[in-house]
Amino acid sequence: MITVLVLTQFVFLILGTIFLKGMVNANGDISSSLYFQLLDKYWLWLFLLPLAGVAYTLLSYQINKRPFSLTAARVVGAVISGFCLLVFVSVLFFPSA
Repeated sequence: MITVLVLTQFVFLILGTIFLKGMVNANGDISSSLYFQLLDKYWLWLFLLPLAGVAYTLLSYQINKRPFSLTAARVVGAVISGFCLLVFVSVLFFPSA
């Protein structure tokens, strides 16, 4: 389950990054969109989210108490996957103006 979530997160982030860089190179000027400027500048930091999710999940498997329960780890993984999907979709469909 952990592997599937992490791979899904990385696939969404990689596809989003490829589309973002393609849009930036095609347009050349992204000064009209603060969102694209932010993503273009800090895109590499987004790849730390899946790694933080894996660390939390592995810690949850070791401790398995209230804040680190297995259910919470699944929810955190699903939320991170949803966020990665949101970044991917927003790059595709976000208006540039």
